[in-house]
Amino acid sequence: MQNVIIEDLKKSNRRKHKDLAVFPVKLRILPEHIFNKRSPIVMGVFVEAGELREGTPLCVPSRDCVCLGKVHSIEANHKPVRLAREGLEVCIRIDPLDGETPKMYGRHFEATDTVVSKVINISL
Repeated sequence: MQNVIIEDLKKSNRRKHKDLAVFPVKLRILPEHIFNKRSPIVMGVFVEAGELREGTPLCVPSRDCVCLGKVHSIEANHKPVRLAREGLEVCIRIDPLDGETPKMYGRHFEATDTVVSKVINISL
């Protein structure tokens, strides 16, 4: 009986805090697949390492860790997916964070830049 209660508490705690979890990911921009340069940024990427999930905040470490925004959606072969694993080419939509100035491809970051997830202390 006690184990069931503990498991229920763990599950509800995971659901409550799932937005805080940020999984590490490293992306390479596909320059021939830039569909929208600003607000929202829509572009093709190759997942070099890790897992890309919806809601992941992304930044560019080579540009003073400029924050691009959060991944709103992911598509593979014109179908929505919730997760992109290492080795996949996908199209992503990045929405700016609330209260931040929208970033622009070509001004704040380039195709040669590596994009990574922005892991903060609270998500650890």
